Order: sequence, then structure tokens, then C-alpha cells
Amino acid sequence: MNNYLKSLTEYPFFFLRELLAPVEKNDEETLGLHIGEPKNPPPAEALDILNKHASLYSKYPTSKGEYFLRESYCNWLKRRFRIKSIDPDKNVLPIAGSREGIFSFIQATIDTSKENPIVIIPNPFYKIYEGATTMAGASAYYVNSLEENNFKPNFDEVPEDIWKNCQLLILCSPSNPTGYCLEREDYIDLLNKADKYDFLVCSDECYTDIHESSKTPPTGLLECCDISQPGSKAVVFHSLSKRSNLAGLRSGFISANESVIKGFTIQNGNGNYEDPDGNGTFYRYGGGIYCQGSSPLISDCIVIDNNAYGGGGGGVFCYNASPLFYNTIIADNITDDVGGGLYARDDSSPQFNGCEISDNIS
Repeated sequence: MNNYLKSLTEYPFFFLRELLAPVEKNDEETLGLHIGEPKNPPPAEALDILNKHASLYSKYPTSKGEYFLRESYCNWLKRRFRIKSIDPDKNVLPIAGSREGIFSFIQATIDTSKENPIVIIPNPFYKIYEGATTMAGASAYYVNSLEENNFKPNFDEVPEDIWKNCQLLILCSPSNPTGYCLEREDYIDLLNKADKYDFLVCSDECYTDIHESSKTPPTGLLECCDISQPGSKAVVFHSLSKRSNLAGLRSGFISANESVIKGFTIQNGNGNYEDPDGNGTFYRYGGGIYCQGSSPLISDCIVIDNNAYGGGGGGVFCYNASPLFYNTIIADNITDDVGGGLYARDDSSPQFNGCEISDNIS
């Protein structure tokens, strides 16, 4: 077992469940504020859509998500946060809820080859921030949110050496559990620090639509920067759990600059690709690559542990395509048809330079 597990403390929900167990209560009249679980029913429209497409549950979802889904993310971000520049292919990626997404992202972000990696976390905090930090081999630095300061995290008290070693700053606005909302000037000040000290600002905004309807919605991090720019330090997580009462669906997305999204995609079992001519069509199946009618460059790619059932090409499927694979690993992929690692058909002529293709099963 991972030795870092010994450093983790008990998940607070287990403790609270035991603490509250002896209390006599009527579940229909009780609002449990410990886990943040919605008590209202999900939108009927959402349930109708899920039921209509229930037959698709037998299929693995694509790791990058369908284009129309990513486009919907971008359209919502534009409406909600008045964003003008965001690309469905470069700046968003689906995740299985913000909790799982944030945990995975912290694992992908922390560079333990650097001395004393630090993640700055507001206190009180959602336990997953601390657990993910510990499991990534980093140290957590806690910024207190005190009542006398209206529960605003006091980032002015963070020492210089902490900022210098910071690799990731976690924000949660509206805050769980205090409800405090960061203002535009707060975000801009922290983004300036991120530029100065070279760290990412990770904003957990799953509560962003929980507010009084008569008041202005809380400000989001994406209103204060342009994630279409390569140097953007902003990384934002959204979820359907709270805003749409769909906590059990485990559906959310991450938005960031292109390089961050590419890196996170690789961490989730996908590779990078470039299509210099812009005329290729790509589909992702369980982390593998489907290439049709194009000759793209697919470089520095790791295509592993993918499955293709009912068709060939566990790792890569080429249809009338001649991609150039450079410095790419295609391994441990499985299909119940032909071409465990790669299947090329209909005048396809893939080329390989510095690649490894091994241990694939068909």
C-alpha cells in the first residue's frame, strides 16, 4: 500500500455519521449540512434525457467527451461568466464530479522532483484537498478564514518562502462551509502572485450557482483572466451535483489553458495529438484514438490500457488515414477483433518514428 496512506486522517463524514447516529430524527424533516447533499429533486428535463438515452449506458464514455458536450460547457461558461474566448477542443474536459476531478488533478500537478512542494489550502476546507495533497507527496499550508474577518481567507499572512515553494493554490468560492465569496480584486491579486511565483490557481466552484436569486451571482475565476492564453494560471472545476441536484450522476468538467488540459488528459490515460492541416476527424474511445481521412502528426503520445469491443484497433484505429506517429507508446490495449494495438484499413498507411508497440491483445 502507498506509504502516504499512513499520513491521512479519518474522513470527517465517517466521524459525523457516528456522532449523529444516536440522535432521533425524522429524515424527511432533517437537513443534513455535513455532506452537502441536495434535498430537492433533479430537474425533470435532465432525468428525461437520461432515460431517453439509457441504452447507451452499456458503452464506455470517451475520455475527452463528445464534442457537443464540451461545446455545451463552453456555451454555459460564456453565459454565466461572460467569457468571450474559450475553445471546446482546448479549454474544457469532462470529469466524474469535481471531487474526483480535483483529486486526480492534484496528483497530475505536483512535481515531487522539486524541493518542498506546497499546496496552499483555505481553512476550513473540503477534506479532499488535504488528502490529495498528501497522496501526491506535497505539504499543505493552511490559510485561516476567521469569523472576525468575515471568513475571508487571509492570504496576506502567507510567508514569502511558502509562495516560493507553492505549486498549487486551492480556492473554493462560494466557500464550503463558510459561504464567503471572493471578489474580483481577490482573484486578480492571487493570479498576480501565481504569475510571480509560478503556480496554478485551482478554483472549486461547484457552489457558484447557490445564491439568492435577487442578488448578483458570485464572481468566478474565469471572469478575471483569459484561459485561451498559454500562460493562464487559472484552473476551474464545475459540477452538476449542487447546482442541478445531480450528486449521484458524478458529472462535471475542468476548464483551463490548452497545455493544462492536455497534461490532465494524458494523466487520465490519453495522448496528445496535433492535426497541422486541420482536416482530420478524431474520436476518442476509452482513451484510444480513431483517425479518419487525414494525415496528422501524433507525437509524444501514450496510448495504453484501452479497450475496443465490437471493432478493431484496441489502441488506434485508422480508416483511410496516414498518420505519423512520433515518439509514441502503444501498449497493453485490447480488442475482441483485429489489431490489439493498431488496426489500419482502407488505404491507410501509418508511419512510425521512435515508437514502441508492445503487449497488445486481439
